[in-house]
Amino acid sequence: MNLLGFKDVVFDSFDEDNDFVHVNASVTKMDTCPYYGSKKIWVHNHRIQKIKDTHIRGKKCIIHLKKTRYNCKSCGCHFERELNFIAKGHTMTNRLVFSIVSEFDGCILSHLLLKGIIFLLILF
Repeated sequence: MNLLGFKDVVFDSFDEDNDFVHVNASVTKMDTCPYYGSKKIWVHNHRIQKIKDTHIRGKKCIIHLKKTRYNCKSCGCHFERELNFIAKGHTMTNRLVFSIVSEFDGCILSHLLLKGIIFLLILF
């Protein structure tokens, strides 16, 4: 089930408390090495990454994403699936970052407009 529009992610369950919506999800399995193209890959380990997302139903959203690390038997490299909705090493979705930047950008613009209006009032 893909409710939030994320590619290569399967959503397992949702939990909700007073302040947060917790989304449990896992990354879809890989079948080839992205570097060597070999199908001889095996699971190295699993980890759960907590990722912040935009608000759902007026509550903060945290995605508990189960990721799998793989080893390639042919080339020996370790890898995991790259995801298009989060930058590597980050803990916020791209849309949350965009939302924050948009709000901040609007604040600066309104602040500059207010300063400009005050400046015009002082001149006249």
